[in-house]
Amino acid sequence: MRRRALTLLETVVAIGIIGFLLVTMAVLFTTFLRGSDKTGDQTVGLQLADRVLQEVIDSRRFDPTPPSVIRLYTHDASQPIEFTYQVDATPKTMPGGVLANSYYLDAHVWWSPPGGPNALTKGRLEIHCYRLVSP
Repeated sequence: MRRRALTLLETVVAIGIIGFLLVTMAVLFTTFLRGSDKTGDQTVGLQLADRVLQEVIDSRRFDPTPPSVIRLYTHDASQPIEFTYQVDATPKTMPGGVLANSYYLDAHVWWSPPGGPNALTKGRLEIHCYRLVSP
């Protein structure tokens, strides 16, 4: 019986397929990692918006606020991200006198990723949180 060995062409094709699969896996991994970072930032932004709205409700001062900046560590302890937030309060009168003197609160939070404001791969970098409150 004669044994057939792998030819050079078969070896090169096999190495090419393995290389293609490794590159594809690396691209998928970095894409998922980037998505995880964005989700973490959005979670922190939403928590900040909720906290700011709760502070406004607790203080019972329903005036619009100027933009404020806070630095938070979302990914690691070496590089903080600047989150900017602003609360808008719009007086609302409900029909029939229900919830008279109500306010529609909008907490708008936006931020830039560590790569800068032009990092297009991060997607939308803002969060809105709304509440209808009656003092």
